[in-house]
Amino acid sequence: MTTISTAHEALQSTVGEARVRPGDAGDEVCGVRPSWVVSPADTAEVSAVLRATAEHGLTVVPTGSGSRLDWGAAPRSLDVLLDVSRLRGVVEHAAGDLVVVARAGTPLAEVRREVAKADQQLAIDQPLPTSTVGGLVATGCSGPGRHFFGGVRDLLIGITVVRADGTVTTSGGKVVKNVAGYDLGRLYTGSHGTLGVITEVVFRLHPLAAEHRWISTTCDSPRRM
Repeated sequence: MTTISTAHEALQSTVGEARVRPGDAGDEVCGVRPSWVVSPADTAEVSAVLRATAEHGLTVVPTGSGSRLDWGAAPRSLDVLLDVSRLRGVVEHAAGDLVVVARAGTPLAEVRREVAKADQQLAIDQPLPTSTVGGLVATGCSGPGRHFFGGVRDLLIGITVVRADGTVTTSGGKVVKNVAGYDLGRLYTGSHGTLGVITEVVFRLHPLAAEHRWISTTCDSPRRM
């Protein structure tokens, strides 16, 4: 029989006592406060946490920077807020292949700075200063740049996701022309964490433009636009 103490001990055994804390007002998701906030450091720890929550019947909401946690309906219950912000950093930048691999908690701005060193860009508009690449995939959030480069799902070529039972799954790979298997990345894009916890993503890149220009005009009538 699961009790609060046994569930708490199970969570601590996965990531250590220091990275399991009680939820507070700042952790609320649409007004629902989590019992605990757990901060895993890699995919293996995310898997261990989700195995523990599944065994004890705990409800989980994943979060990165938390900038879009209020999108959608409020959770019916929230035992564990799974903070993946520790899963941070560019794992690989294959400039010759126009590919970058990054952990889900990595800010988009950090990825952009890294690939810009090779005059390349991850052509996704940044909706908020704190946006992470995992959050962009989870919400499917795009800006006007998608009309030229495509949306998040068009630039995503590989993904690692941990399912609710702790099973680690991967889809796609690190090459742009990847046609093996089902394109599960498109399924996870925009799923808001309901299908699993995204831990790592692979994006195709584009060359960075040598110059940008804004062109504007003034119209006194909509017919002249």
